[in-house]
Order: sequence, then C-alpha cells, then structure tokens
Amino acid sequence: MRFPDGHKKIADRTVTAGPYNKDGNKHSGKVYDLSSTINMLGHLLGDVLKKQKGEEFFRLEEYTRLGIKALRRHYNPALEMRIIDTLSRLQPEQMADLIRAFALYFQLVNIAEEYFTYRPGTHSSALSHDDLSVYTCISDMAGGRSGKDAVKSFINNLSIVPVITAHPSETKRHTIMMKHRKIYDYLCSMLECRFAREPGHYEVLIENEITKLWQTDEIRNRNVKVSDEVFNGMFYFRHTFYPALDKLYKKVRNAIEQVYSDIPVPHDFMTFGSWIGGDMDGNPSVTHHTISGTMDMHKDTILSLYREDINALFRSLSMSEKQSGVSGALKKSIRKDIKRFDTISGLVDFYNISGTEYYRQKLTLMYARLLALGDRKKGAYDSAGEFISDLTLIQDSLSRNNAGDIAGEEVSALITKAHVFGFHLASLDVRQHHTVHEKVVDELLGRTYARENEVSRQKILTGHLTGSFSMPLKLSPTAKNTMNVFKTINLVRKTLGRDSIRTYIISMSHGFSDILEVAFLMKLTGLVHPGKNGMNSSIRIVPLFETIDNLEHAPDTMEQAFTNKPYRSLLKNSGMQQEIMLGYSDSNKDGGILKAAWTLYKAQDRLVALAGKYGVKILFFHGRGGSIGRGGGPTYKAFKAQPAGTIHGQVKFTEQGEVVSYKYANIDAALYNLESIVSGVISASLSPADGNRRLYEDSMEEIAQYAYVHYRKYIHDNPLLAGYFFSATPVHEIAKLNISSRPAFRAKKVTIDSIRAIPWSFSWAQSRHNIPGWFSFGHALHAFLKSRRGNINILKQMYKDWQFFKVLVDNIEMSMAKADMHIALLYANLAGTIKGSKGFFNMIKDEYLLSKNMLLLITGQKYLLEHQPALRLSLELREPYIDAPTYIQTILLERLKSKKLTKKEINRLTYPVLLSINAISAGLKNTG
Repeated sequence: MRFPDGHKKIADRTVTAGPYNKDGNKHSGKVYDLSSTINMLGHLLGDVLKKQKGEEFFRLEEYTRLGIKALRRHYNPALEMRIIDTLSRLQPEQMADLIRAFALYFQLVNIAEEYFTYRPGTHSSALSHDDLSVYTCISDMAGGRSGKDAVKSFINNLSIVPVITAHPSETKRHTIMMKHRKIYDYLCSMLECRFAREPGHYEVLIENEITKLWQTDEIRNRNVKVSDEVFNGMFYFRHTFYPALDKLYKKVRNAIEQVYSDIPVPHDFMTFGSWIGGDMDGNPSVTHHTISGTMDMHKDTILSLYREDINALFRSLSMSEKQSGVSGALKKSIRKDIKRFDTISGLVDFYNISGTEYYRQKLTLMYARLLALGDRKKGAYDSAGEFISDLTLIQDSLSRNNAGDIAGEEVSALITKAHVFGFHLASLDVRQHHTVHEKVVDELLGRTYARENEVSRQKILTGHLTGSFSMPLKLSPTAKNTMNVFKTINLVRKTLGRDSIRTYIISMSHGFSDILEVAFLMKLTGLVHPGKNGMNSSIRIVPLFETIDNLEHAPDTMEQAFTNKPYRSLLKNSGMQQEIMLGYSDSNKDGGILKAAWTLYKAQDRLVALAGKYGVKILFFHGRGGSIGRGGGPTYKAFKAQPAGTIHGQVKFTEQGEVVSYKYANIDAALYNLESIVSGVISASLSPADGNRRLYEDSMEEIAQYAYVHYRKYIHDNPLLAGYFFSATPVHEIAKLNISSRPAFRAKKVTIDSIRAIPWSFSWAQSRHNIPGWFSFGHALHAFLKSRRGNINILKQMYKDWQFFKVLVDNIEMSMAKADMHIALLYANLAGTIKGSKGFFNMIKDEYLLSKNMLLLITGQKYLLEHQPALRLSLELREPYIDAPTYIQTILLERLKSKKLTKKEINRLTYPVLLSINAISAGLKNTG
C-alpha cells in the first residue's frame, strides 16, 4: 500500500533509558521511541553484516535498502529498473544472503514493536486505563442494569478457551524463537537499565544474538514432523502461558474486588486447548500413536513446570513448627504420603529437612509424587485433584498460622495453575474429515450405508445407537486406525482426566448423519455408553460448518440433532450444552469475505434462537485464522462484532499460525493479549442489540448477495483463475517450505478446489494481491448505492453504529493497506503467457481501486488507515524493506519457469525463494 505524500508523521511512543550512556558515563537519560530503537537495532544488524559478510556485501545491502526507500518516497521507473537489474545479476547465494539480511531486520522490528506495544509503561494506552482493561469492563457491568447476583452468576460461568494450532503460515523454528526471546529480554533491560548496567553492555549482548541468528539456518532442512509442531507449541505454554497466567488472574481478581469485594473468581475461567497432534483432517501423519505421544509431551511439560514451582515453594516456605503452628491435617497427610514410598526417608535426608519444617517435608513428598507420575511408578498422584488438595492443605495451614498473605500469593498462584492446566496442560481437540467416518461406518454396516440418503442414514444410525451391534472381526487399515483413535482418546482421558480431550470435531459437516456417525463409532469404543437416562458421554461431538452452503443449513442440521431422542439424551447428560465450530477460512474461499462474514453472523443468530427453543446452550468455537480473509484481526474487536446474545461469557477460538508468535512470544505480549481477550468476552456479553438492527441486517443481506455473485463470477468460478493463481503466486514454493506436517493440498491432484484455505490466503498475501481480505467489497457497495437513493447515509450510519459492520470494514481496510497493486503487477507478469492473465489482473486492480474509493467514502477518510495511525506507521516502517525480498522472489520465480533447468539448478534457485517467503511473511505479519 503506498501512502500519500505530505501526511503528518505519527508521534512514537517513548521510554526513557537509565542513567548510563554507551561509554558508562552518567547522562540525563536518553529518550527512546519506536523509531530510534529500530534504528539502533538496524545499526547493530549492519555491524553484524559487515563482520560476517564484509564491506562489499554491506554496501550492496545499503544500496538496495536506500534505493527502495527512495522508490517508496517518489516512484521512479528508471530507478526501479536499475535496482531490478542489479538484483538480477546476483548469484542465488548472494540473493539468499540479501534476503536473510532483510528478514533479520523484520525480526528485529517485530521485537521492538512488541516492546513498545506490550511492555507496561511504554504505551500511551495502557490496559489499565483503556477500553481493553478488565477493570473498565467490570465497572461498565456494575454501572449497567445487571444486579449483583447476575454479575456473580456471569463470573462463575465465565469460560474462555484459546486453542493453539499449527498451520503452514508459521515459519519460525523453535531455535529462532528462543533467540528472539533473548533479544527481547536484553532490550527490556537496556531500555529500562536494570541492575544499573550501561546500555552499551546490552547492545553487545543483542549484537551477539543477532550474530547467532545470522549463523543459524532459518529454513528447516527436513520435513516437519508432528512431534516438531507439538514441541514448538510447548514453547508458548512453558515460556508465556504458564508464567503469565497468574498475573492475568491477579488482574481479573483485583478488578472484580475493586468493584465487587465479595465475588470470588473461579480458578478456571480461562483454560487452553490445542489442535497440534490431534488434527487428522488431511494429515496422514497424525494417528492414534501421535495423539498418545502428544499427550505424553503435554504431561511431561506441565509436570516439569509444577516441579519447578514446588522447588521454589520449598526454598520459600522455611517455616518451622518451633516458630509457627502447623495444621494437624497437614501432618496427617505427610504420614500418609510416606507410606506410599519405600525409599522416602532417603529422599527426606537428601533434602536435609529439619523434623520441624513440615511444609518442606510435604513439598518434598509432593515433588516425589510428581516424579513418580512422570515415571509411572508407585506413589504417583492419581489425579490433578489430589495435587490441588495437597496445595490447599498447605494454603489452609499457612492461613491458620498467621501467614495468610504468603498463602494468598505463592501457594494460591500454583493452585490456580493446577486448576487450569491439570496434568494435561491443554485439552487436545481431535479432528477428522466427515468422509473418513462415512467410509468406516459404511464398512462396518456391510457396504450399504453410503448409498442411503440423509433421512435413511439418520434412521439406521439412530437404531444402532440404541440397539446392539457386533463389530466385524476383520477391518481395513482406515477403519482400524479410526477405531484405534477413539480407543486412545478413551485411554488418555482415563489416565490424564476427562479434560485432557474434551472435543471431537467433524470437518466439513453438512448433515446430522455426520454427527450420528461419530456417536456410533464412539459407542463401539466406549466413549458413548447407555445409562439410566439414555446415552451418556462427557466428550463433545462438534460439527464444523465451513462452506457457505453448510453454514446456511447449519440450523436445520442442528434442529434434527436437538429433536433426535438418543442424541438429545447425550446432551441432557452433559449439561445440555452443544459446541459448534464455525469455519472462517473455507467460507471465505467459497464465497468471499463479505458473504462469508455475513453468513457466519446469521448462522450464529439463528442457532442461538434455535437452541433457546429446545433448551440447549450453545458454545461457539470460532475457527479464526491469522489473515483477515480467514477471520483474523484484533480478537477484542472480533468478539464485539458478534451478534448480541451469542457469547454470554463463554467462547472458544483458535489462535493460528504466525499470530501465535506475534501475540504470545513473551510474557508482556501474552498478558496484554490475554487480558484483551477477557475484556472482549465480557464487553461482548454485555453489548445490547443494535437499535436499527432490522434496517442494518436487510441492507447487509443485499450487500452480501451483490458481493457473492461478483466473487463467484470473477474469482471462484472464473476459468482463468487456476492459470493465473498457480503462475502469479508462489503457491508451489510455499508447498515446499518445511513449515507444516500437513500437505498444502487436500488431494494429490493440484487444483483450486484441493488447495487448503491457508496456503490459498498465504499465496495471495505473498504476491500482495490479498484477494481473500477485500475482493468484491467495492462492487457490492457500489451496487448497493446504485440500487436506491439515500443508501450512502445508511452505509455511513452502519459504519458508525453497528459493531459488526465497523469491524468488518476496518479489517478490510487493514487487508487493503497491505495489498499493493504495483507489486502485484510484478507477480502478474509471471503469468504473462497464460491466456487472459493480463485481463485478470486488470479486473483485480479495478476492483481494488473501486473498493478503496468505497471504503474512503463511507469512513470519511482521505487515505487508507488515516484513522489507524499506529498501524500506518508500522507499515511505513516495513514496506520499503518488504520490497527487496519481493523483487528477488519475482526474479527467481521467473527463472524457475525455465524448462532447461537441472535438478541442482532448481534446488539452488528454490532455497532463496523459500527464504524470501519467510522474509515477506515476517514483514507483513498476519498473512496466513
């Protein structure tokens, strides 16, 4: 996106460094802002490049950097040609080094932005004072019509579940993430001058980490395994979620106590989920062995974290009975625990514990029981509940003996963590495509089931749910694997608790028979079983509605579920709650952003009304991606944009791809984003229905239909699309990038239909078209304005008063700002020999210009992002540096088209292309 010349520069957020300069001499304190911090990091990177690659390479990098910056300020075709010519004459290895230099710059910019966005005291709109703070939301709740009892009920039922996923838009290796974390920590220390160290000391440390990054492979040299993805996911749990959780709970408790002094906060209002290691849809690498291995890694991670905290408590709780009392219950529990072990006396002697230091004795035994659990030995805890009971014994004893503050701080923090993480760390969601279940059921029923229509299928499966069924002695590999998955789920839940796996998701659900198939298979493996009051199960069967058609028919599907006697008994015996997952990615690919967003909105509205009719509570699971086209954008705003009455303090949502690293790479970022999520859920739950709802919804229905017809005609059903997409984007190269265990295509045949929604969006973002994030917006609004006079006022009013429409338009604006038709033309030229490619690009460009004009008209802006200055500044800082790897990528893609290349030459050219994908992704941020 090219911003207009002459607009005012935005004032950066600032922080004052400590009292020492680079030479160690005292000064009045240097003021750092975002730009000066980025400049400082850029200078350190420059020093590293000189030392590692020499002055000649550094001059090349500076020539490219300064030339492209000049291009961004004032476009000059002759200068652009000189830059492209210079880059074209480089060897692939030189190109790779140049790309890596710019990629490292983006990594450093992202770290600096994280600091100035999330570090307490560095941003002008701290969470404690703005609309994102929990305190503000609780105060609003108190000032509204809700009585105290209603507020207490709301808080008690609060349930927020972020679900971490692994997707092929996250390109960072675990090794890289650890080095980024070190740089962030050094930057914090430098800017805040902790320990009275001069800033120059930390600059040396940061430069050393930059050197390590330069000397580390950014691209994995082998295919990613599922175990790699699980290991990467553990980074966030170990380094951010676990240590940030207690800080979050303190904030929420303090906020509620300030407004309602006597309303307790539940220990588990926020828990975590994960898809990593359980998502089988289109990924043959995920099996029952993977699920079991994943949960072992979950268990090992959380047990090691508990042991670290137990060690910390051991060092802290040195109280002796000689100086302070100890409860009889605690002493009794110690005697009981000692009997669990044959060699516990040696363990006590090892810690040299005084006979009067009962807290240390108890903690030693708890540590031993955690070790035994990890090693599957005698004396282990049977459940997380036992662990919590032991911690509660310590807390009660401390409270009864004049150490209540200690109990409230140190011990309470671990109790909260134990409630949230259990022995499973995060609930693993298991997912499979509905066609797999259909094949297995068809096999079990003698190859007749698949020929039946929907009504007959439901009748057959309902009968088998309530009756008996004998399993065939011999099963195909697919059926055997599927049954083993359900058996493994059952085993894991018995070992680690029911919360270890709570959800089984059915991809591409289109009818109630999809749900009954899973219930039938669960019955055969003991996950669903008959009881006194019908069918019982504590695991949720969750349909995932993804396409436009399936979303529109979702209410009909669920009404059939709610009126089916066996299935309704399942709901009744599990609290009458139905979890429903909504797919943002495939609905966008299917119908475009406006139609998808509106269909998702309507589906929720209708499903909530339907659930009310049948006495069912719905928990919506939002399958949001990183990019705008996949439901991305600020989470707080996304919740506010949901239909009134659809959240009610309970929500589940995915955090996908590179968004996870941007939001949760460090504790400051995690705490900021987690609090904004809590605030968003509370605020959205309190939001009243919009006053002009009927007018707005009728208008949106018309707009969405215009958009849908236009999108289907010019994108989805356009015969020119495949040729253009596969030639004018790096989709094939993205498929080669070792960033996911799951293939980029659902089938072996490479088609538009088989490509997954994630690489679809990722490819358009790389080529700066960004089609999934805005296409058809301009046409739809223009058609709406033409349909009748006065519609412009309706649109402006919708943007001003309707959160759904405002958030949608703001997200489209963000996506358009990251698009660039000049850069997109470079990619379009790669499809020059493809029939109709020039006309296809011109169509996209015309729609972009129309969309831009429509957006500025209804928002009252002079240029894009005029009302979002912080985002505009971020893009301005990045865009000149994104262009360099972009130019190189298009040069290399052009060369790769040659049919005369040897395999060795292809590999030599492909490596820098893969590096450029990483670099552009890091520069653009939410692209996947």
